[in-house]
This record gives sequence, C-alpha cells and structure tokens, in this order.
Amino acid sequence: MSYILDALKKVEREKLKKAAPGGMTSISGDLFQERIRQSSGGGRWKIVACVVAASLLTFAGTWLIFRDKPEKSVTSSPSAAPVIIPVAPVPATPPVAPAPVSPVPPAASPMVPAASPVPPATDDGDNEGRPVRTARRQFRQPVPAVAPQQLKPSPNTIQPPADIKLSGIAWQDERSARRAVVNGFLLKEGSVVSGARITEILADRVRFALPNGTFEMRLDAVLPTEVRK
Repeated sequence: MSYILDALKKVEREKLKKAAPGGMTSISGDLFQERIRQSSGGGRWKIVACVVAASLLTFAGTWLIFRDKPEKSVTSSPSAAPVIIPVAPVPATPPVAPAPVSPVPPAASPMVPAASPVPPATDDGDNEGRPVRTARRQFRQPVPAVAPQQLKPSPNTIQPPADIKLSGIAWQDERSARRAVVNGFLLKEGSVVSGARITEILADRVRFALPNGTFEMRLDAVLPTEVRK
C-alpha cells in the first residue's frame, strides 16, 4: 500500500510542476508534503502498535479467563453436599436347625451255633473219645487234605552184643553233660566203643547204633527204685 501511495503522490507532483507558470517548481509544497508524509508515517506506526497491544491484551485476557474456569469448577465440586443413598437392611437369616440324626441300631452279634450236647461216655473202649471230637469239628474250619507223608522206616532193633557192658550212668538236664560208664570208660553221647556209637544217654538206659541196627542197654541194678518206676 505504501508503494502505491508514493506512486500516486509522485504523479500529482508531476502534474503540479507542469501546471505551475514559467516552469517554476514550488519548493514549499514539496516541503509541506514531506512533513505530511513523515507525520502520516509516524501515526501509522502508532496505530499498528496500538493494534498489536490490543491484540496482546485480548489474548492475555482470554487465556486468563480460560485458565481460571477449570480451577473454579474443580474447587466448587467439594462444596456440593454428599448424597447419602439409603441402604436397605439385610434380613437376618434364620438359624438352620440341625437335621435329626437317626439312631444307629447296634451291630448284631454274630450267631454262634449252639454246641450239640455231648452224649455220656459208654463203657465200650472203641467209642471212647468220639463225642468230644464231633463237638470240636463243628467249630473248626475245614482243613485241606494233606497228602500223607512217607513214613521213614524205623531202624532195625538188634540184640546188644556181648562185648559191651554198661556199668553206670551220670544223667544231667543238659544233654552235653550226660555221661555213661561203658566197658570201664566214662563216655558221652557220640562216643564209639567196640564199633557201637552212643546216640542218646537216658536216665535208665543208653542207646547205641551199629551199621546193621540199634539197641538199648538198661541199667536196672544201679538205679534207685524211683528211677526204675
């Protein structure tokens, strides 16, 4: 805009120069116009400064207004009275009655079969002890049949030889302490005399073993009457 105004003013000056008589240039008019131009330029800057200042003030005021509004809204919220919502009372649950417990019937005792009466014993020797065995068998559980074991053959019993003489017995409760006097020698179980081995020493006799059989020798003469019985 300033360039356009300067161009218009220059055109007007040219017209004034041409219109002046004798081609004389009016210096006073130029000076007056320069003063007007300077004064008009300073006023323009003042107007611009005022507009800028007004804009700044308007912006500052607007910013202050919008900045204060959230604080007011935040601070005003606590002043509101709290709303109390009534709560309905919870009904108390009635106590639950315990379920009736049915009495447990006592356990039935196992039935025991009555024992059959034992018949009186008879004088017959063959029937002695049979009723007792019959009563006992009713209470016993059946036992599986067991195969009969093969019986070991009993050793052959032979006559004692004439060269073996028993003259005394020292019998004790401990088997290792038992002694027998055979052919004048004090011997223990396991000793061998005249080819015969002593297998057992008893209170009134001594047992011997030979390859062809076994035999016993009694000591009746030296034993007291109680031992002989």
